[in-house]
Amino acid sequence: IGDTVARLVLPDYTGVTHWGQVVFVPLWFLSVYVGVVVLAPLTIRLHRRGREVTVVALGALIVLGELERVRFGHADLGLLTSALVWLFVHQLGYFWRDGTLTDGPRRRLWALAGGGLTALVVLTNLGVYPRSMVSLEGEGSNMFPTTACIAALAVFQLGLVLLLRPLAQRWLAGRRAWTFTVAINAVAMTIFTWHMTALVAAIGVYQWAGGHLRTEATGAWWAQRPLWFLLPGIFLAVLVAVFRRFELPGRTR
Repeated sequence: IGDTVARLVLPDYTGVTHWGQVVFVPLWFLSVYVGVVVLAPLTIRLHRRGREVTVVALGALIVLGELERVRFGHADLGLLTSALVWLFVHQLGYFWRDGTLTDGPRRRLWALAGGGLTALVVLTNLGVYPRSMVSLEGEGSNMFPTTACIAALAVFQLGLVLLLRPLAQRWLAGRRAWTFTVAINAVAMTIFTWHMTALVAAIGVYQWAGGHLRTEATGAWWAQRPLWFLLPGIFLAVLVAVFRRFELPGRTR
């Protein structure tokens, strides 16, 4: 609605898509989230009946699908491999929740993180996959379609997070840290849904004020990084204040 009004009122307004489709990226991820949740009854049963077999089978299907897509040019398989990657990532969560990973020896976590990182480095240096895990202007991405690199990244991140878990638990033992974390988690979906809108709004205001977006990683570019943490954060805080009521029904604070 805001974009439509701006188009009617401001003749030089180029529209929200002037900065790309980034505003709509959260909606794409939400559709993925809904999909894996809908399939959860099936994936839970598969995990209970054959935990390792299920995750290995998903990994094998991803490899086969990627081989067909990349090596033999069957681009239409991109949607299938994308779905398999996200199911694979979701399936990893069951190993955390059932205690398989958290109750075992830490060397298992080191193997998980090391294996995921090694696979990621190898895949992104084959000359087949881009090195970027997110969409960047002028570069390819492993996100569209979602490739085997994202599966490897998920394994690495899972191992790393579980290795850092004891440290995080000690930090969360403090009242302030726990309160802050719970408060943020309470509006996590609101933050996720609107964070790219906040970024685009910040870019628009910055350019309207005469600012220049730097694209080269120079000293001046790095000097601007604090600004790009702060400015979108201000817009996001306003959006969260407006829309959090939909995530927290019946709460006033």
